[in-house]
Amino acid sequence: DVYKRQGLNRCSIWDCYFTGEVVGSSLLGGVVGVNEGYLTHCYCACKIQGKNKVGGLVGHQDYEKTISHSYWDIETSGVYTSAGGEGKTTSEMKRKNTYKEWDFNDVWTIKEGMSYPTLKWQYKK
Repeated sequence: DVYKRQGLNRCSIWDCYFTGEVVGSSLLGGVVGVNEGYLTHCYCACKIQGKNKVGGLVGHQDYEKTISHSYWDIETSGVYTSAGGEGKTTSEMKRKNTYKEWDFNDVWTIKEGMSYPTLKWQYKK
């Protein structure tokens, strides 16, 4: 039963990222295992290891919910498919122009060509 799995999203998630590691057997994703909600402006750059319904960003997409302007690093993850989002190379993930319609004035920051985006609030004192 997919509803008993961890990683179930039934809400709206926006402006998020994950750079750790995901390990399990099935219904795994870099941000969400099973998506029944909305993902916007999210990315992951993490290693993902699983066997069934494994996605770079989302493992399984239920219903007709929306995933927009969200990405995963295909080289870092080792995963080339996802139930939503767009797979990009590590080089692309470190370029501002990859992230369509992201707010790099008030929400995100990036060291062009050197790092993945991070949230600006993380650096406020």
